[in-house]
Amino acid sequence: MDNWLCRWYGCFYVSIVKNYPRPQLIIGASQKDKNLMIFLQKYLQCKHIRVRKDNFVIFTVSSSKDFQEKIFPKLVTKTNRSLLKTIKRIFFQKFRKIVLLILEKKHFHFSGMETILKLKLFINNSILKHFNKNKRFL
Repeated sequence: MDNWLCRWYGCFYVSIVKNYPRPQLIIGASQKDKNLMIFLQKYLQCKHIRVRKDNFVIFTVSSSKDFQEKIFPKLVTKTNRSLLKTIKRIFFQKFRKIVLLILEKKHFHFSGMETILKLKLFINNSILKHFNKNKRFL
């Protein structure tokens, strides 16, 4: 089971770039954990790792297809229940709905984009509230 994957600290984030929703999973770690991030990259078969100037390592997934084929199957049970706990479960459910709407091409219609924007607002505002409360992010 992929329960260990649920213990990483990261966030689900959605941005809008040129009127197109861009879902992202962002996981960060210090330079000393770079090998773990490389393992995570290989395990999830996703390509994007970068190192910031302060040596903080960032792993990012932003492909809706990668979410559907590689990430979601590792974060849900066979009965379609999320393995995530606490507030992350709610973020994941809303984030997953956004990705599914994108894959179904519903973001090209007003009602689909409106739904995505409402879900995005919930996810992103909740992340900002958490950041302001704890004064740290990633």
